Amino acid sequence: VLGGFLQFYVQWWQIKRSGFRLRDYTKELFSPLKTPGVKQVLWLIVPGTIGLAATQLNISINSVYATGQGPGAVSWLNYAFRLMQFPIGIFGVSLAAATLPSVSRKLALDDLAGAGKELSNSLKLTFAVNGPATAGLMVVGLPIIQLLFQHGQFTSQDSVQTTSALYWYAIGLVGYSAVKVMVPVFYALGNTRIPVMISFAAVALNAALNHVFLDILHLQFWALAAATSGTVTLNAVVLAFFLRRKLPGSVSFDLLKSLLLHTVLSLISGFSAWTVLFYSSRFETESQLLFWGAQVGLSIFAAIASWLIAGKLLKIAEVEQVLTLVRRRLKKS
Repeated sequence: VLGGFLQFYVQWWQIKRSGFRLRDYTKELFSPLKTPGVKQVLWLIVPGTIGLAATQLNISINSVYATGQGPGAVSWLNYAFRLMQFPIGIFGVSLAAATLPSVSRKLALDDLAGAGKELSNSLKLTFAVNGPATAGLMVVGLPIIQLLFQHGQFTSQDSVQTTSALYWYAIGLVGYSAVKVMVPVFYALGNTRIPVMISFAAVALNAALNHVFLDILHLQFWALAAATSGTVTLNAVVLAFFLRRKLPGSVSFDLLKSLLLHTVLSLISGFSAWTVLFYSSRFETESQLLFWGAQVGLSIFAAIASWLIAGKLLKIAEVEQVLTLVRRRLKKS
């Protein structure tokens, strides 16, 4: 609740600095349906919410299926998904928030090519930051979970099982973030039908895969996470297919080339983190907490360092863009 109030205050403070005065908009506040612009936004809110709700619906379906997988399965899935939400909240939501106004400005000027380029750049940044995050969660997941949760009643078995769910959830991280970026662009285009239909289809597919994996193939609970990652990745691909037709230059060969390059970078950073974990496991300390903390810190440092070095050597533009954004943020703080 406190976080919600703080989020409101930060935005309200920025609005006041721009010269906005609430009393100048009393008509819109008390008679919103009589104002065409506000009415249009209100009509977009409902399908917009549905379009972004597929992930939450999938998680709810997973929880129902997980209840039949023995004690702990629901909790393991929930802990894993919360960890996976961390990079989505930092990178995916931030990129989505930055993309919408820039694309909207281009569309207001009927500059479809410019809007497509803005979206393409945002998706490239999504690959740049969430690709390494995927590799990090898949490789360093166990010590991260041990450091955060393995205390009291949370046992080593719980850590291992949560790690298996996190591994499969992490595979869909880029897809999750890409959906966050692309869905608002459809609303900027005034098209709510496509993302809503794709969202419902993704939920139905996730439920079907859950049935196949658990009831027919008799896989373990981690298959629920795999099904969710698979459906959200397919969701992103289908959204990209439709946007390619609506925004020239948004989804092109250049974007696919960027995805390939960032996949290579992610593999390099993941391998660096794995190397640190492999050799650090030979050392023993009296404090498990200190040991896990050192593993997490050193492996993440190695992953970031290798990502930067490889990105510089391969001359990948998004790596420099990410560094520039970080420098600006540090200067402001």
